[in-house]
Amino acid sequence: MKYLVVPKIEQWQHYRDRCPPWIKLHQQVLSDYEFSMLNDSAKFHLIAIWLLASRTGNRIPNDPSWVQTQIQSSEKVDLKLFLRLGFLEHEGSGEINSKIIMDASNILADRKQVATSSVERGEESRGYKKGERDQNSKKNISSLKELINKTGIINRA
Repeated sequence: MKYLVVPKIEQWQHYRDRCPPWIKLHQQVLSDYEFSMLNDSAKFHLIAIWLLASRTGNRIPNDPSWVQTQIQSSEKVDLKLFLRLGFLEHEGSGEINSKIIMDASNILADRKQVATSSVERGEESRGYKKGERDQNSKKNISSLKELINKTGIINRA
């Protein structure tokens, strides 16, 4: 059996070694020319294939009938179209598995506000002045982000 893979799956999938209940779907896909030229059913097929890739460890059998059944489509799935446009590749034809995939436990964004006050957290009773602990945390996060950017550990798309 030959398999297909979604190139750069780390854009939609940042969990490793498990089958998550969701994938990331960036709004930038709406700006992608090839995606915008697909008809509505093909757009659904592609997004459903991304979900399927998440469930199958990014190994999708190159069998349009099987894919059609798995994504619960009433219309035929045109895998050749997705291959031609680069949305799918034959397994082993790219460097898909050699990239570092971000672990879901890594910080994705800074927090916008503190949910509880320093008094509620009891920081003053632990020897911190009001807000001092938050400032130290922000400095540590900034230092960590700077180190990650310098070393290139995480390859973000």
